[in-house]
Order: sequence, then C-alpha cells, then structure tokens
Amino acid sequence: MGSAVHTVGAPQLVKRLSESRQPLRGELFRSIAPPPESLRDDPDDVAREALARAHAAGTRVITPTDPGWPQGLEDLGIAKPLLLFVSGSVAVLNRKQMVSIVGTRRATPEGVRAAEVIARDQASKTRTVVTGGARGIDIASHRAAFSAGGATVVVLAAHHEHPYPPEHRDDFLFTSTSHAVVCEMPPGRPTQANHFLARNRIIAALTLMTILVEAGYRSGAVNTCRHAAHLGRTIAAMQWEDRSPGSERVITQYAAAPIPWPG
Repeated sequence: MGSAVHTVGAPQLVKRLSESRQPLRGELFRSIAPPPESLRDDPDDVAREALARAHAAGTRVITPTDPGWPQGLEDLGIAKPLLLFVSGSVAVLNRKQMVSIVGTRRATPEGVRAAEVIARDQASKTRTVVTGGARGIDIASHRAAFSAGGATVVVLAAHHEHPYPPEHRDDFLFTSTSHAVVCEMPPGRPTQANHFLARNRIIAALTLMTILVEAGYRSGAVNTCRHAAHLGRTIAAMQWEDRSPGSERVITQYAAAPIPWPG
C-alpha cells in the first residue's frame, strides 16, 4: 500500500481502488486486496464520515505534509503512516528527547516498579515518555511519567473513539500542551491483532531510544525493539534473572544495552 501511494498518490489510488470490481493488475497492486463495498460506492462520503466522527471524539488529523508531522516517522519510508489522528498536543510529537518504554501486559510487581522508576527518571530529565498505553508495563510507565510532571505520548492501536484497553480511557484525556495520544486507525475500524504490531513501528520511529522492561520471548515489546534496531535507534533492556526472556533476546539479537536491576 505504501509503495502504491508513493507511486501514484493517495487520491489516485483511492479512485482506482473504489472503481475496481476486480483486483487491480500489475506488480504494484497485486498484493492489495479489493476494498469493501462501502468504499467502492463513495469513498469521499466514507472519508467525510470518518473525519466527522474523529472530530466528535476530540481528535484532529495530521498528514506528512503538515508542519507538525513527526519527523521521526519519515525514517519508516513507504511504511510510514498515511495520517495520524491526534488528541492533545501536536507539538509534543516533535520533541527531540523522546524515549519509549515497552514491556509485557502481564507484568510482575517488580517489573511494574522498575517501569515506574525508569519513567520517573526519564521525566526528571525532561524526556518525553512514549508508550502504547496497554496494561502492565505501558500504563505503569505512562502514569509514573505523568504524575512526575513529565511529557507523555500514547500510541494507540484503536482510535480514541473506542480506545483499547477501555479501562484506560481516563488516562488518555489530555488538555495539556505536554501530552498527546495518537493513532493511525480511523474511528469505527474494528481492532485486529495486526494493528498492535503495526502500531509498534510508530512507537519505535517516534523515539531516539526504546527501553524494554520485562517481556516474554515472543511479544509486542520485542517487536518494537526489532523496529527500533532496523531504524538505527538505541535500545536498552532490563536484565533479570530468569524473568524476562524477551530482554535476553533483544540484548543478543539487537545489541540492546543491558540494564541490571536494581539499576
């Protein structure tokens, strides 16, 4: 999709897809599935409805042509988002000192404590803490940075209209210029497992450094570290004794700097 948009432009691609009743021919399009009937009828109406719902949910849209577009996302090349839905501050997305803190949803008490210590430390150094807002390590890091007066960015897999997980909705309501919630998915789009993996590339690209606190060997947190490594970002991982195989994996595979705990 990114290749097709880069080659023919988003408006022309939408036009060609919406008018097609069969898969488009050619090397450029053969991996793109035909759109659902709702998009074929009138994509402009679909877009207007999505924008109206986004506005009603308190979000605005920014695209790569806007001045506030996060420049770190450009490193993703054709894999960069086509747009972002943003609530809170757009300016905070372009801060230079941004650090992502990632880890398992099934965090141990020790992992939560470590995440909180790291987040508060980053906030005290005026670094913006970026998380995915999930249960466990993510929300512990976000809340600790927020309570310490630090700037935060939450990258959601589902639109703010129905944020996931729903019990964190109040954590994502910001009016300050130091906080933002972003998502590339439009309102009304059902959340799928691959949306979380796609979200991870945005977390990695926004930040100069990713810190893995605690994770299983196969996890979204490790996936974020993989994206960070491919982007040439700095990676660090907490070293635990037999508690975080994901940490050992990113230290071994992606040359993450080990952080002993207690640090």
